[in-house]
Amino acid sequence: MKFFKRMAEARAMTDTSLLFDEAARDAHRLPVVYGSDDFFVSKDGAWCGYMIPQKPWGFLPEKDRLNYYYSAVSVFDRMLPAGKDNAGHLLVTNRVHSADEWQRTLLERYAKYATPAFAGYIADSRAAIERSEFWEQDIYLLVRMGSRGNRGGLAGSFRDAMAFFASGMGIDDSQPDADEIEFWGGQALALTQSLRTSWLRAHPIGRADVERVIRHLDTPAQPTPDIAPTDDWEWSIGKWRTVLASFTEEVPLGQSGKDRYNCVKFTSPTGTGTSYAAYLVLSYIPDNLHYSTNWTHHATSLDFPVDMSIRFEVIDPDRAEKDLERPIWAAEAQFDEDTEAGYKPDEATLIQQSVLRDVKTRVRMGRMPLTYWQAVLCVSDVDKEVLMRKVVTLIRHYRDIHFELVCPPLDQRELFYQSLPGSELLVTDWLQRTDASYLAAGTPWLTSTVGDNSGTYQGHTVLIDANGALQPGVPVFFDLQNVADEDDRAPTEVVTGFPGSGKTVSRGLKVALEDALRGVTQFIWDPKGDFRPLFEYAREMHLDPAKVRLIDLLDSKSSISLDAFAIADVDPGNSIDDRETLALEVLSALCSEFVQNPARGLTYTNILGVAVQVALLREVREGTPASMRGVLEILTAMSSNDYSDPELARMPQNRRHEWQEHADLLVRHLNRVERSTLGRLFFRNPSESGAMRIVEGTMTIFVAIGLRTSDVTTSGAQSAPSLTNIISDVLSGLMVDYIRSLLSNMPHWAPKSAVFDEWHVIKRTSRAEALGDWLRRMGRSRRCSVRQMSQSAKDVDSGSLSAAWCGLSVDEDEARAACHLLGIEASDNNLRMLMNLGKGEFLFRDPRGRVARVKVDIWSAWLLDKFNTQAVSKERRITANPVSTFDDNPISIA
Repeated sequence: MKFFKRMAEARAMTDTSLLFDEAARDAHRLPVVYGSDDFFVSKDGAWCGYMIPQKPWGFLPEKDRLNYYYSAVSVFDRMLPAGKDNAGHLLVTNRVHSADEWQRTLLERYAKYATPAFAGYIADSRAAIERSEFWEQDIYLLVRMGSRGNRGGLAGSFRDAMAFFASGMGIDDSQPDADEIEFWGGQALALTQSLRTSWLRAHPIGRADVERVIRHLDTPAQPTPDIAPTDDWEWSIGKWRTVLASFTEEVPLGQSGKDRYNCVKFTSPTGTGTSYAAYLVLSYIPDNLHYSTNWTHHATSLDFPVDMSIRFEVIDPDRAEKDLERPIWAAEAQFDEDTEAGYKPDEATLIQQSVLRDVKTRVRMGRMPLTYWQAVLCVSDVDKEVLMRKVVTLIRHYRDIHFELVCPPLDQRELFYQSLPGSELLVTDWLQRTDASYLAAGTPWLTSTVGDNSGTYQGHTVLIDANGALQPGVPVFFDLQNVADEDDRAPTEVVTGFPGSGKTVSRGLKVALEDALRGVTQFIWDPKGDFRPLFEYAREMHLDPAKVRLIDLLDSKSSISLDAFAIADVDPGNSIDDRETLALEVLSALCSEFVQNPARGLTYTNILGVAVQVALLREVREGTPASMRGVLEILTAMSSNDYSDPELARMPQNRRHEWQEHADLLVRHLNRVERSTLGRLFFRNPSESGAMRIVEGTMTIFVAIGLRTSDVTTSGAQSAPSLTNIISDVLSGLMVDYIRSLLSNMPHWAPKSAVFDEWHVIKRTSRAEALGDWLRRMGRSRRCSVRQMSQSAKDVDSGSLSAAWCGLSVDEDEARAACHLLGIEASDNNLRMLMNLGKGEFLFRDPRGRVARVKVDIWSAWLLDKFNTQAVSKERRITANPVSTFDDNPISIA
């Protein structure tokens, strides 16, 4: 009976909390004994595993932050299994990528298209990255569904006794039978349905995922061993015992001041050799914590990855009040002993008593659950000296936000083993007793990191440390070509910022150079000539000069045609023919002073419409392609009262005289347009100019330096445009269709990019919307990305974008528009940040909706100098090529 008495005493110790299982201290082995794609079990409990997708945090509105906080509280307090088994394990692991690995992967991805110089460019950017490694967080929530078997009463005691004797004789009876598997399967299904549809959007992980996590934890600072393919859906204890393959031992790490540290040495036969890991426990937490203090995310501003293992259990108010009595009695007894002995209690003891009493009051009066939790942070390295630096840095880093970390010298191996999925708590010291606020405020799935590690290096995030100073954060990697839109649209990026903020250099020239080096076919509409350095210094930038073309629309030798009929979207297979619509829009825009006339506008519109229709009918009848030149000839015939054309002959006799006078005014006006430097492009015959032949991988830059588009005041009012303004506006809009036409004729397999500078001008035309419609239809099937650059965030439709880069805003209205574009609150802090961004700094919203402050890095001083010297070249081109060859005096309308 003494044995059963000892068993009862051991159980009594765990009646309040599962986290005080003293018997688990000797379980230094892999706890998982059975696992399937639905759940896994340890010797004592059954668990479900989930991966939690990251959620944006840094720039959320105050209301959304509160909602996040309350949602997280709800998860911990109510969504997990109720009663004594409301326990879980938050596990944060970091998939570490070496810079060498990133470099190799990137070169392999673009090997088919990239130029020979691409490898050198990536090597230079690799050298510019301050860190030798970078990482991506994976967040796992492991939920304990319940204890295995009936743990109470005589049957429970008998089961425990039999398990004790069986283990002593080397017999393991820990495998679940068919009934238990069926029971836990049903429990797992209900829990998964609840968490998957909750705010967490949890994704269940299967047997292979659990194995991968364990192998990752077993090989710190080393590549995770590959998971061997297997047809086994479920594993029993025999196969699970082969997963944990490393040999561990506790070894001295070093000394910092008076503190000596130990660590765990891992000798991993399945990894690459020997590594070291140190486990630090959160020993002291602040008395009060603001709901927005994401203390788990605080570690991400370090230059090395930090893993976390957070064990927690939620105790209902009745059990919590009973459990709190013991530590309060102990603290008060210690206080009485110190007082009697004449010792003044230290500050830590007083704080401990105060915290315990405060928690007890909230439990008793507010009926709030009590949360037991323990946070263990892990850093690792293959070099002990480097690991020592990481330990000291991590302790100091958390001291900045008033959290204290200790590196226990005698519990290192135990802290490693208790981080494994399904393990029991082996080290019961440093257990925090609070409400759920500390877990809800520090949940690691709230993050402000952006980009992805599969793209090219763009720069680094800008963080504000605990002292309010700016400091570099983590590297940012991004390729617009990699974005996969769920609606299969083309990936689209917008770049906004006040002139001089560095948007063209940072997000135009830099990215265009990268795309050229990796073999992306590019079409760039560059009315101001900012992209000319890519043409002028092509050879010095290791580009093939034959694949960098510059088409100057103001050059008399330019051979392109902007004939609306030729560049309209035509797709007979899908019954699409926009020639009539586009031609009429262009003519109406060029003749806006006529068609907008209050008295005669409808007549002018009808005349233009008839001329366009007759040109299309001639094509059907004669086989001659319709063209803008043909429309002008038809209008000329109408002005001369020549109705010999069969289609024109159908016009009623009583309207011919009236239309002759109006047609004459239109012809005189359009002839003036045709004689201008830019206007001639609208009427150039496509067959005479010849089709542009673009070789894959070519960069084509269209410039029109000195283009004078219509002015728009800060209030949005447009001044009365001159003919030069009108032609410039129409040309800017029509270039959208011209580039779209070139893109549609490129092979579908070739990666392509279209860049539109001065998007605010194009936005004022209907062609911007037409381009959006085309991109929504064609999407990624054309392997085409689009970049829109503008001075104002007001010029962009945020609903059609994959990513946004918002630079310096000069006034509050612009800053508010940028906030709307980014999807963040227009709070005072966010507005001030946008109005104080430095050159080359942006708020970047990535395709996953995450926002961060990013400083673009152009690491080559030579390159930056060449990107910033285009002003002299632009001035020279403006002088040599006047925009117009006619006066702007309008023709009076009768």
